[in-house]
Amino acid sequence: MMRYFNSQLIIKYVLYCIIICTSLNAYTHASMYPLNEKVIARFDMNQKNTQTIIQTHFHDIASIKNGYYVDIIMSYGQFLAYQHQGFWPIIVITESKLKQNLQSRRDALNGYRTYENVVDEMTTLQDNFKSICKVYSLGYSWGHYYDADNLSNYESYNHQIWAVKISDQVQIEEDEPSFYFMGLHHAKETISLEVVMAELNYILYQYGKDDNVTQLVHNNQLWFIPLVNPDGHRVVMDQRNVFWRKNIRDNNNNTVIDNYDGVDLNRNYNFKWGSLGSSSIITSDIYRGPTKGSEPEIEAIQTFLSSHHFVAGVSYHSYGELVVFPYGYDYQATAPDHDALNDLAIHVAQKIPSINGGYYEPMQSIDMYPVGGDHCDYAYGIHGIFSLTIELANQFIPPVDQINPICNGNIQGAMVLLNRVNYATLTGHIKDSHTGKPLEAEIFIPLVDSKGSDRNPYKSDETFGRYYRLLMPGQYSVVISAPLYDTQTIENIIITSNSQTQLSVSMVRSTIQGDVNQDSVIDLKDLMILMKYMSEIKKL
Repeated sequence: MMRYFNSQLIIKYVLYCIIICTSLNAYTHASMYPLNEKVIARFDMNQKNTQTIIQTHFHDIASIKNGYYVDIIMSYGQFLAYQHQGFWPIIVITESKLKQNLQSRRDALNGYRTYENVVDEMTTLQDNFKSICKVYSLGYSWGHYYDADNLSNYESYNHQIWAVKISDQVQIEEDEPSFYFMGLHHAKETISLEVVMAELNYILYQYGKDDNVTQLVHNNQLWFIPLVNPDGHRVVMDQRNVFWRKNIRDNNNNTVIDNYDGVDLNRNYNFKWGSLGSSSIITSDIYRGPTKGSEPEIEAIQTFLSSHHFVAGVSYHSYGELVVFPYGYDYQATAPDHDALNDLAIHVAQKIPSINGGYYEPMQSIDMYPVGGDHCDYAYGIHGIFSLTIELANQFIPPVDQINPICNGNIQGAMVLLNRVNYATLTGHIKDSHTGKPLEAEIFIPLVDSKGSDRNPYKSDETFGRYYRLLMPGQYSVVISAPLYDTQTIENIIITSNSQTQLSVSMVRSTIQGDVNQDSVIDLKDLMILMKYMSEIKKL
């Protein structure tokens, strides 16, 4: 009993000393920042126990530069507490400074766009470039549904997820590779929206003037989704909370946007959901949601990705000046296409200048920090898309005078991505040898697909029978398979660094099935209906 009493006294004494020290330090710094003001604190990665802070996932990690520093969002009071624990962080930027960076809006022809600015600009571009530009709605945000339920606090959150398609046959789905560029999964990362809009404008205004851009529009289908998280974006733009990260899902059902609300959209995708780098606690900045794919914004993006034959794409974030490729959900996970993904990331990064000199840095996602259920892993793991995450700039909301340099610098990186399908790529059509109709078949490359972690099989699309495999130059064997067809293996396929390699295959029906027209095969459902019908006739 005495031993327990003494321990309690010691604990109380230590806590009392910490409180006194924190109070004195807070008083000293009172003229600088209020204790509850949010700041980004930079910790030395080489200091003992810094890794412990990262792995607890208690804070929202803003950026990591391995071997140098990690930037973490916290209150100024928490910053002081870490100082008393023996850490020596420095303040990179404060909440009040970020608010200053948001002051200039698009009404002055520069600064950060609002949701209304984006929608108006998309409509104007569609009107000005009717033959190659079309605006689509991919779905709705939580704000739309809450407003439809007549909840008064959501009147200004009636948002949709908008996309712009650019193609020379913009009204139809063509037998061409598709690419996408999307921004603002995270509300406070406003520069990501600006980069997507800059790339959209660049392609449209250079069409017919720049030969490379013109050929890209003629030979591909390009998609731009600047604002995945419009509700969260409004929270930031209205300066209700410039550090807001999530959407506005009403987690506590009180119909008020508060600190209990929101899901991290980049932890909600339906691939490795719930793994490392996400949280089940609703107040966490990396709360993954109640179930995988639970958010309407993510449902819209997942449906969008499955509706087109995407070869590659970028999800823009901020910050860190990094080009990141899959996987990130586990420390042991490696993409089967690791070498080709790494090669693409290197070439994209080499074209994007850093705001302070030099260029962006390529890396695998897990080398930054673990992240489960994110867009990059989902797009690659489910659809085989060569998906990159590009961490822009060195602030979430850079000063207005940095917006154009950041946007212009990323345009050349986007061009590298769009031109990647033109070299070191295996492509062709898979068709039924008897009917000539396109087939959905698996394209298996043993040298690549037999290694690495989980990924859905690469398949040709069912509409055209077209497939694309981005590879490293070399010699490969290719195995083509489909249910009810004989598997074909093609040896000694040469992939070069300066052109596509064409390989089209006509699949022969398996001898078990016989030479039967595919259209004449009765499926199980039809057979059951027929048997039921025959049974009724027998009764008569």
